[in-house]
Amino acid sequence: MAREAGDKFALTCLKGEMLHDLGSITGSRAAFSVAVELAQDDTQRCRVWIGLAGCMRITDEFDEAYATLEKAEAAAAEHGLKLELAQIHYLRGNLHFPLGKIDDCREEHELSLKYARKANSPEAEARALSGVADAEYARGRMITSHDYFRRCITLCREHGFGRVEVANMSMLGFSRNFFDTIQSGLEDGLAAVEAARKVGHHRAEMLGHVMWVYALMELGELDQAKAHTKEARALALRLGAMRFEAQNLIWLARIVTAEGRRAEAIEVLEQALQLSRDTGMAFTGTRALSGMALVTEDPERRRSLLEEGEAILRSGAISHNHFWFYRDAIEVSLNIGDWESVERYAVALENYTRPEPLSCCDFFVARERALAAFGRGQGDDEVLAELGRLREAAERAGILTAIPDLDAALRASDSPHAVVRP
Repeated sequence: MAREAGDKFALTCLKGEMLHDLGSITGSRAAFSVAVELAQDDTQRCRVWIGLAGCMRITDEFDEAYATLEKAEAAAAEHGLKLELAQIHYLRGNLHFPLGKIDDCREEHELSLKYARKANSPEAEARALSGVADAEYARGRMITSHDYFRRCITLCREHGFGRVEVANMSMLGFSRNFFDTIQSGLEDGLAAVEAARKVGHHRAEMLGHVMWVYALMELGELDQAKAHTKEARALALRLGAMRFEAQNLIWLARIVTAEGRRAEAIEVLEQALQLSRDTGMAFTGTRALSGMALVTEDPERRRSLLEEGEAILRSGAISHNHFWFYRDAIEVSLNIGDWESVERYAVALENYTRPEPLSCCDFFVARERALAAFGRGQGDDEVLAELGRLREAAERAGILTAIPDLDAALRASDSPHAVVRP
């Protein structure tokens, strides 16, 4: 009888884990809710609590997830469950990530890696390596992050951990975009989507589509970017991952803005901003604020949006917020001829990336400074040569959306560096 009950418990947990991996978070949670009733001791309950916390993480129920992991950790520590401790610290690190608790995120994933190795579990080690990579991403160390993701994927391929590999493929592209070409990110996004579809990993597929959107936007391929945004939104809603829906709406607003539909962009950004406030501004909220600052025509609101964004960055936010916020804030300042703010935001971005400089950020800092110098009337040969150099750099890197303003400045100066387009 006890063996039969144990088998039923194990099968129910396995069902919950499989449904989670397939993106059926509601079904997974229902299975774990049944399993907790079947559990006969804290060792079994620990497994269930870990499964439930994993579901709560996807649906952004952070307080509930933290509380559930506390129960799981108490049970795992009491019974010396090393593998479970690796899983608990990994999940807690993942909860810290979107909330901008960056130091805590790194600490938890380091603990996960320690327990994974104590448990002699290569799969748990691979997950922990991806967690450390996330923590490095969160604090803007993209080159280091990319290296950890590469190590994770290499370990997965050595042992055949296909689902862990697929879950991390898009992050190779997200991290690499900041120090490599846009085309490389596009290729990473394509590979991530194809691999995720083969194994039915909806979250990984969603992130692959987002990777594609970013690359396509920089390449100026708006129709394709819009199509992949639609795919990403459908998957986010299916998963119930509303912080990713906020992110997808921000991309949609950028596409709509590029198409010249300012009023529609404002409506979409209002939705994104509300979702960000509901799920935590540290994950993507400042991007909604800076995106709104780019499209609003109200000077007072523009100022308020940028001030709020800077305050959030100071309190702790994921690295992509810093990269995009300062890029947008500089663009806003260029648009209104506020040259002092251009320099202030450029310095802020430089300071943020100083521990690990990134070619993408260095490019935008140099571009905005050159455009600001030209805007002030400093159209001397040195400035024009810099504008021409930056134009060539943008073309090589595939940051095609950065080129039109450079071309406009060069044409306005009758510079020999100007490119005349039909």
